Amino acid sequence: MMRTRHRISVRAAQRGIATILILLLTGLSLTAAVLGTVYYVRGTQEQQVSSHAMTQAQVKAWTGVEVIKVYLTSLSQDDLKVLGAATKDNKIELTLAGVSGVTAKVVGSDAVAGTKPVPTQLTVEVTGTTAGGTRAQSTSTVQVVYALASTSASKGTPKAVNIKGDLALSGEIILKGAENYDFSVDGNIDTNKGTIVGFNSIFATGHVNLDSDGNRGAILAAKGDISVTNTSYFDVIKSMGKVTIKSPMRGKDGTSPVGLIYANDNVLIKSSALINDVKTRGAAGFDGNSSVRGTVLAKGNINTGSVAGVAALQGEGDFTASSYWPTDGIRGEVKGVGTKQGTVNVGSNPNLVVNVPALVLDDLTSSEIDAYALKGNANYAFEMEGTNVRVTVSNINGIARGAYYLSEVKENNVTYTKLCSDLAKSVCPYVLIVDQGNSKTSRLAYNSTFGWILTAPTAMMPGVLWFEGSLTIDGGTYNNTIISTGNILTKGGSPTVFALNSAQYVDICQGNFLPSANKPFSNYPSNFCPGSASVQPPTLSQVMVGNISVGSVALLAGGYKVDPVSANRVFSGGKITLGSNSNIHGDLTAADVVETSGAATIYGYVTTGHQSGSSTTTNKFSASTTIILDGSRPGDGSAGSGAGSGASSATTARVLWSRYL
Repeated sequence: MMRTRHRISVRAAQRGIATILILLLTGLSLTAAVLGTVYYVRGTQEQQVSSHAMTQAQVKAWTGVEVIKVYLTSLSQDDLKVLGAATKDNKIELTLAGVSGVTAKVVGSDAVAGTKPVPTQLTVEVTGTTAGGTRAQSTSTVQVVYALASTSASKGTPKAVNIKGDLALSGEIILKGAENYDFSVDGNIDTNKGTIVGFNSIFATGHVNLDSDGNRGAILAAKGDISVTNTSYFDVIKSMGKVTIKSPMRGKDGTSPVGLIYANDNVLIKSSALINDVKTRGAAGFDGNSSVRGTVLAKGNINTGSVAGVAALQGEGDFTASSYWPTDGIRGEVKGVGTKQGTVNVGSNPNLVVNVPALVLDDLTSSEIDAYALKGNANYAFEMEGTNVRVTVSNINGIARGAYYLSEVKENNVTYTKLCSDLAKSVCPYVLIVDQGNSKTSRLAYNSTFGWILTAPTAMMPGVLWFEGSLTIDGGTYNNTIISTGNILTKGGSPTVFALNSAQYVDICQGNFLPSANKPFSNYPSNFCPGSASVQPPTLSQVMVGNISVGSVALLAGGYKVDPVSANRVFSGGKITLGSNSNIHGDLTAADVVETSGAATIYGYVTTGHQSGSSTTTNKFSASTTIILDGSRPGDGSAGSGAGSGASSATTARVLWSRYL
C-alpha cells in the first residue's frame, strides 16, 4: 500500500503565526480600551461620591454650628467659666448627644482669669464627617466665634427703667398706670432737685443721693451709700453701705412709719423720721426728734440725741444719750456701757450678741444692645451708596426683596419719595413717603455731619426702619420701629413714634392712617401682619431677636460694626436725646445713654447699656419724663434684677463670624 506524504511549506507556516499575532494584539488593544473606560467611569463616579460627601460634610458642620448655638444658651455662668478656660493647647471637647457625624471643640475665648472669668466670646471648631470609614469619607471644619450675653429673669417685679451708667436727675420721672415696676440703675443716682415717683422700687449698684422733695416708692435700695436730704416716702430702705436721713421720712403712703432701715454700715437719722425697725452692722445714731417704734439692732455703738423715743434696742458697742428724757423713753441693752436715767433704761450685758446678717443685694446684669444685629429684621434698611440713598427692602408685601434707590416725584401738589429699582431712577413704582403740599424740604435727607434727617412727612410707610448712622427726627408721626446704628435725636413739634406693636393694626396692616389717594394699601410688613391683611387677628406677630421684641421697640440706637478683615468690633452711637413734647409709644433702648431736654412721654420701657464705657457719658433727665404702663406687659423687656429680690440667669448666643479651616 502506497503512502502519500504531504509537505508543508515554511512560507505558509509563517503566514499562520502572523495571523495569530495580529489577533492577539487586537484583543489586547480592545482589553486595554475596555479597562481604560472602566477605570475612567469608576474614577468619575468616585469623584462624584467624594464631591457629594464633601457637600454633606459641610451641611453637617453647619448643622453643628446651630446645635452648639442652642446648647450655649442652656449653660449657666459657672458652665461658661469652665469653657472660658479653653486654649489652642488645652481644647475642651463638647459632647453633642443625638447629633451624629459632628464633633466640636472650644479652642479659645476672651475670658481673663480673675478679672473676667465669664467669657463673652467663645471660639469653637466644628467638624462634620460623612461616609466615615469608607473611601468616600469626607470632613469639613468650620471655626466659629460665638458672642454670648447674660440675661436675668427677675423673681421680683419687672423693670420699667433699667439704666446702665450713672444717672443725673434734675427733672422728674413719673410712672403712671401701674406701680408694680422697678427703677434700676447700674451705677449712681444723683438727684439735683429731681424726683422719682410711682415705682415699686428704686435700686442702684452705686450710691443714691436724693436731695429733692417727693421721692416715693415701696423700696429704696443701693449697694453703696444712701443719703436722703429732703422729704421722701419709702416703706423699706436697704443699703450695703451707710444710710443717712436728713429730712422728714415716712412710709410710701405718707403717714405710716418707714417699715425697715437695713444697712451694712452706719445708720444716721437726723430728722423727724418715723421708723419701725433699724438693723445695722455698724453704728446707729438718732437725732432731730426721730422716733423708732420697733427695734434697733446694731453691731456697733448706739447714740441718741433729741429723739422722741426708741421702743427697744440692742447693740454690741456702747450707748450714749445727749437727752435723757425722751417722750416715749428708750429701753434695751448693750454689750458695752449703758445708761439708766430719766426715761432711759439701757442696761449692760457683756455676753450680748446681736444678730444682724450681712445684707447682700443682687447685681444687675444686662444684655448687649446692637443695632447691627437687628438689620436682618428691618423692612427698610437705609444706607448711603456714594451720593445715592440705597434702601434694602425685606418682608414688604408686594415689593420684591432687594436694593432700591430713592427719588422724589411731585404729582398733583403731593411730593412722593419713591423706591426705584434702578440706579438711574427710571423705574420707581413704590411709594415710601407721602408729603402733601409744596414743601421745599426733602422729608428724608442725609447730611455727612449730622446723618439722617426725617422731617415731619405726611405719612411714612409702616415697618421697621433701620439707618446706618445717626438720625434726627424733626417732628411728625410715625408708625414704625426706628433703629439707628448711631445716635437718635427727636425735636420739633411733638414728634410721635408708634412702635409696630403699639400702633393700631388697621394702620400697620391696612394703612388706615394714609391719605385717601394712597389707598387701597397693600405694602404692609408681612413679618408683622400674619395672613391676609384684610382680616384682623388679636395681635401683630412677635419678631424676637434674643430677648428683644423688635416690634415693641420705638427707638433703638447704637451698636457694634465688625471689621471684615480683623473681626474686631467697634462701638458707635448709642445716645438717644428726647426733645420737648416727644411722645414715644414703645420701648426706648439706647446702647449708651439717654438724655431728655424737654417734657417727654414714654409708653414703654427705658433701657440703656452704657456700652461706650466712657466716664464722661451720663444718663441725664433734665425735664419731666412720664412713663405710662398699663401693667399688662409680660416680663421686664430688659436685662437686670431688682432691689435684692434675687434673679435667675440665662444666656443668649449668636454667631459673630465664621470661616472654613
